[in-house]
Amino acid sequence: KNRKISIYGDGQDLRDYITAEDVYTAVCETIRVGLNEAVNVVSPQSCSILRMAEMIQKHLKSRCQIEFVNSVPQEQPRRKRMQFDDTRLRARLPRLKIRDLSEGIALCMEKLKEDLSFAQKTTGAAPPNAGLRKKIVDVVYKAQAGHIPSAFSIIDILEYLYARVLKFDPQNPAWPERDYFILSKGHASAALYATLA
Repeated sequence: KNRKISIYGDGQDLRDYITAEDVYTAVCETIRVGLNEAVNVVSPQSCSILRMAEMIQKHLKSRCQIEFVNSVPQEQPRRKRMQFDDTRLRARLPRLKIRDLSEGIALCMEKLKEDLSFAQKTTGAAPPNAGLRKKIVDVVYKAQAGHIPSAFSIIDILEYLYARVLKFDPQNPAWPERDYFILSKGHASAALYATLA
């Protein structure tokens, strides 16, 4: 839809972005070579938030306007540069190919189109967990804080765990036989809230 894209500040904050598929490939490669040390798995080049929004506009062929919002909906000051050093990753895994942001966005858009097309052809409905994803967006938008991509990346796992694996009783939260779930990826907590709602 042609709604505005809100960017806090001037949009020049630099970030590292990476697809979940590239993270998976990197983890498999570290296991394959027996790497036993921490490495930062990041995109080959950092990108500004404004540039990312422009790339998404281009891929979606969207005419939505980008608006700059001066107030930041967080109490803590924003970091202008959130970049990670990938020197050790490149030295230890020189054959590892990680997509740049433009390739990653194109891949995500293509997979999203495939998922939507497949779901509509086979069931006439939206893809699985579309309702939970909508809840995530609503929660983050209303709170004006949160991290949608991180929440989206784990929603299918959380839904599966709570629907099929974990033992718990919502009517008896202190049940001694319940399973415990610890979410260490705190910036994805909107997915947990959406699952438990």
